[in-house]
This record gives sequence, structure tokens and C-alpha cells, in this order.
Amino acid sequence: MVRFNAPQPLWSISIILSSTLIFYMALRGVYASLALIIVASASYIIFGFGWATLIYAFSVLVLFVYEFGFDGWTVLSMIIILCIFEFISLVYWIFLNPLGFKVPLIYDLAFLELSSSSLLSSLSPMVLVFTLFFWILKPVLSLFNIRFRGLIINGWFSRKPFMDFAILSLSIAISIVASIYPYIPSLNPNFYPVGVDFRYYEEALWGFEVNPWSAFKFFGGSRPLLIPLLYLFKCLFGFDVRTAVTFAPIILNPLLVFSIFMVVWRGFGNLRLASVSALFTSMGFKIVVNMYSYFLANVSALIFIFFSLSLLFVHLDSKSRVALVLAVALYSMALLIHPWTYIQFSGSLALFLLYSMLKFRGVVGVLREYYGVVLMLAPSIPMALILLILGGSQFWIIYGLFRALNLGNLYNYWYNSFFIGFILYGGFQLNFFTLTSALIALLIPSCGVCDDILRFTVIASSIVYPFLDGMLQSRVLFNLPLEVYSAMLVYWLSISRGIGFRMRSSIISLAVLSQLNYLFRCLANVI
Repeated sequence: MVRFNAPQPLWSISIILSSTLIFYMALRGVYASLALIIVASASYIIFGFGWATLIYAFSVLVLFVYEFGFDGWTVLSMIIILCIFEFISLVYWIFLNPLGFKVPLIYDLAFLELSSSSLLSSLSPMVLVFTLFFWILKPVLSLFNIRFRGLIINGWFSRKPFMDFAILSLSIAISIVASIYPYIPSLNPNFYPVGVDFRYYEEALWGFEVNPWSAFKFFGGSRPLLIPLLYLFKCLFGFDVRTAVTFAPIILNPLLVFSIFMVVWRGFGNLRLASVSALFTSMGFKIVVNMYSYFLANVSALIFIFFSLSLLFVHLDSKSRVALVLAVALYSMALLIHPWTYIQFSGSLALFLLYSMLKFRGVVGVLREYYGVVLMLAPSIPMALILLILGGSQFWIIYGLFRALNLGNLYNYWYNSFFIGFILYGGFQLNFFTLTSALIALLIPSCGVCDDILRFTVIASSIVYPFLDGMLQSRVLFNLPLEVYSAMLVYWLSISRGIGFRMRSSIISLAVLSQLNYLFRCLANVI
């Protein structure tokens, strides 16, 4: 049973609202509603005040919906009420909590929202299965004549770029605030570093100052490029080692948001979709998990890969050789920063090429069209062997990942899902909204090459996912571009002509408010 720790004022508000609805229904001739007062009284005698209030509110709501239906006004009203609820909770996490104020009713509403979100999050492991294996779910649904229409993505919003760049600016601002929020003095008076992996980067940067070759000893020599980049950041701003590592996310988080913007803009050619993708990335699980665990290498590799993919899409569109050279260079650097992430995306690109060959029934035509993708993958093995001579461990990591696949992890799949969803990273990684909205968007037919490549990151990852242990599964999920597909669903809502303007605005506002709540609620608890 799920128990909501709602205090007395909220129960009183629930009783007042339920009684108001009963009075309204009685005036409309629904006299059966008066019987619910008797039901509530009997429930109070048997179960007590808390359960009686819950039964009273739920039965009134069910009768109201049964009598008057879910018409547009009812749905809009409920969404607006939820928006107000989320807004009040957000005020607490952004303003009142850092100031140490606990206004009783607002504090109670914020923690009621936390309880509600926790209830939805308990469904996330199941939704995750459908999201990862959407490519199996989609043909199964088609057997029952359940199909999703294609989404037309074009440059319609590019004629009004001011709003799109305003959204991008807001996204970058949110990512910067998210990097600073855990260090607010009232939340973290002793200025403790919040990231689990913080000490590893601090020790490595200290060692690099003494001996630059020590970069090849960081995590077994698998990430030699990251420490010089951190050292460059330290020197540019004149920080000491501890401060440089502490505030590295102030640079990395906005760069991650901007790289997502670039890959969607250059891949889909739509500024609005790109800016909305940046917005949901700035409020998403990548930022939260990075602040909790300090995945500086993982995030840096994602930044290099997403920028390289954006240049790849420029090349595919214009056949620019300069863009291709830069794409190959940036993509290859990811191998020197975080080999796991590099391998995941390389497998996705390889599977995309294989799919293209089967789809077009020819190797030569695919290689002629997508030779840029082949060139991005080509340096991986030679680089791994050369780095092996210099002391790097990229080759052994690639080999070790294949050895990590075993059937025992498939047997422990649900245990691993529980571990990822509720224990690892404070239970912050599985975001119910992101998973659900991404699932719906993934069931929509693909919109082009960019969409194909991003979908294949999910498909390729899902093939190996059940055979990995919980820690590796969490890293696979961390790298997936699910925020892009959440944004795609929101984009569809924003241009849908079948939904009224007020309804669209309310749904989008609810999505943004709920994700802002998720972001700051989690950040307040990473300390």
C-alpha cells in the first residue's frame, strides 16, 4: 500500500472541494451524490479519518466524471489545477527551501507532490521495458490495428527564430543554475563536493600537475584526454584543483544542452524542436545524475559525440569535407575520454549501416551515401591498439565489455531494474515523464536519417541491455537521447491543430513545471 503523508490542512481542503462538488451535482439533479456523505461517514467509523477522506474524495470524483464525462472543460480544469499544484511545489524547491523557510501549506503541498511523483516512478521500470523494445512493441501493436501517424518536421518555426533562441538561452541558464544549486550556503553550508566520483577527478588533476603522463593512469589509462581538458579549464579561470573540479559542471552541463540543440537542429532542420530538446535536456536525468555522481568523463564524451553527429549531418546534407574531418576528429576524441560511451554509439552507427544495407539491398550504394559514417568508425581499432602501446586501456575495455555480457544478468533483470530505479543515484535516473513521452514518440514513424541514427542508439542498446549488470545498464540508459524524443512529443502537441490552444498550452506548461520540479527536487537531495 502507498501511504501519503498528507497533513491535516490538505485533508480539510479535500473535504471542502469534495463537498462543493456534491453540492454542485445536487443542484444539477444528481441526488445520488448525497449518498456519498453516508458512505464517507460509514468509512470514518470503520477505517478512520484518513481513509474516509480518501474514499470520500475518490468516490465523488468518480461520480462526477460518470455524470458529466471527460469533456474539454473538465480535462482543461484538471490540468490547470495540476499546473497550480506543480507551480506551488516549484516555488518551494527554488525559493523557500534554499532560504530555509517552511511555510506550512506550501511545504505540505511540495511533499505531497513528491509522494505522487514517487508513486509514478514506481511504474518506470515497466515503462522502460516498452521504451527500450519499442521496435518489437510497434509491430505487435500493428497486429491489432494500432498505428501512429508520422510526424512532419520541417523548418516552419525557423521563420521566427527569436523564440527558439530564447528557449535555448533559458535551457542553458537552467543548466548553469542546476550546477550551482547544490552549493547554495543554506543547503550546503560546509560547501561539500556533491559528486560521488569527485575525489577521483581531484586526485587525477593533482597528479597531472606533478606528472602529465599520469593522465594515462587515470581509470587504468582509459580516459587520458579528460584530465588535460580539466587542467586547461583550471588554468583559464585561475582556479585551484578542488575549485576546478567542483565547478566543472558549470561548463559541461551547458555544453551538453547546446550539443543536443546542435544535433537536433542540424539533423532535423527545425529550430523549435532543437530548442525544446535543449530545454528538456536541461531539466532531465542527465543533468541530475551528473550532479549526483559527477560523470564528468561520460558527459564530456557525450558532448564530443553529439557535436560530431551534428557535423556529420552537415556533411550528409552538403557533402562538406571540412565538416566530415571535424566530425571524425571529435568523434575519435570520445574514445580518449570515455570508451564505454564511444562503444555504445559506435555499435549504434554500425547497426544503422547494416540496417541501411538490408533496406536498400546493396552495399555499394549505402557506402557511397554514408561513407562519412564509415569514416567515423574506421579509426577506433587502430587508435585502441596505438593507445595500448602508450599505456591506454581502450582495447581491454572494448574486450571487457563483451565479456560482461552473460545470461546471469538476464535472470536478475528485474532485480537490476529495481536497483537502477530506486537505489542507484538516489533513484533519480528513471524519470517517468521522460520514459513515457519518449515511448510515445518512438512509436511514431521515423522522420529521416537523424531520427534513424538516434533510434538505433536505443535499438542497439536494448539488444545488449538485458545481459549487462545493473551498473552498466545505468550507463547505457544515461547515454540514450530520450530527452530528444520527449521534446518531439511536446513539439507535436505544440503544432497539433486537433487540440485547442488553451489545452495545448496547459499540457505543455504541466510538462515543463513537472520537469522543473523533478530537477530541483532531486538537486536539493544530492547533498
